[in-house]
Amino acid sequence: MHGRKRQTPEEAASRREAALPRVKALRALQADVVRRRRDRVHTAESMAVVGRLLEINPDVAVAWNFRRECIRCLGYAEDAGTSTGGAEDGADGGADTAVGRSEPVGGGETSSTDPSPSPSPSRTYVPALTDELALTEKTLRKNPKGYASWHHRRWTIEKLIDTPGRRDDTLRQEMGLIGQMLDVDDRNFHCWNHRRFVVALIDGGRASDEAELAYTTRKIELNFSNYSAWHSRTKALPRVHGELSKETLDEEYELVRQAFFTEPEDQSGWIYHRWLTAQTLKGGAHTLKGDDEVKEARRAETMDTLLREAGYCREVSEMEPGSKWPVVTRARLVRATGTEDGRLEAGDEFVRLASLDPMRVGYYCDCCDRR
Repeated sequence: MHGRKRQTPEEAASRREAALPRVKALRALQADVVRRRRDRVHTAESMAVVGRLLEINPDVAVAWNFRRECIRCLGYAEDAGTSTGGAEDGADGGADTAVGRSEPVGGGETSSTDPSPSPSPSRTYVPALTDELALTEKTLRKNPKGYASWHHRRWTIEKLIDTPGRRDDTLRQEMGLIGQMLDVDDRNFHCWNHRRFVVALIDGGRASDEAELAYTTRKIELNFSNYSAWHSRTKALPRVHGELSKETLDEEYELVRQAFFTEPEDQSGWIYHRWLTAQTLKGGAHTLKGDDEVKEARRAETMDTLLREAGYCREVSEMEPGSKWPVVTRARLVRATGTEDGRLEAGDEFVRLASLDPMRVGYYCDCCDRR
């Protein structure tokens, strides 16, 4: 399948047997992490054990949760160069900072609730937030769509930007990493969500909105089927333009029109088109107060837009008679005009959809009933 050689039962059994020691070791490591969390063993050794587990399997949510508990208990420093220390620090203040250390600096393993005396301030282990960034980068390269890894990275960024003098460098480096990851997979919606989070932190997001809109345009032009880029566009447009004018919406209609004329079967452009239609109706005459002439002009603009887009949908449907997306979009557009002819035409289109898309015939019959 997909060019891969089919395994014989003997080969599959051999692979399972070869992987058995690794599976046993992973289960033992997971059990150790669960035990340490249950017993509240918040130490450097626990951080090391959790780190080893996450490098093997980044999707163990309990391990990330325990790691954050350890950091909250032990405190944290912004980078490895300042991750140990106290009032009595001397020349060795920056030593022994690596998370991968197998033993806590202060001696044997102790719990955060242990009444025994703490190690001396100069030998206290303090996790470094930059180590957390390095760990999450490693786990995300292993699994770029890991929910838990992205959540931990966001948590780390929120802590790190509160450090005086680190905010701008941290956000700039983060944007660089995000750009690299989206160059590898431009449809990674986790990365797009994280990008919007980071952009909102840069000057409150105000200076970056236009740049983000331009970025989504580039990504869409490279790949019309980029759902995440279209979605980010719905977030950036209102921030850049405020209330979306007819001119702005017409430019967006032109952009998305290129997408569905190029690939009528790809639904990402059609979904964005539906969002644009909602914005057109949102700014329609029924939302205005006061001057009847202004209302009438706005109503005429809205009607012209709906009918214009319905006409383009008819063109696409004639080019690709087997495609359902132009038909369902046209049905919604003509029904949104609110005229009797529009309702009748929408009913005809939904009847046609029942034959184009028989799996959803019940849904289309319901739409006809609501006409």
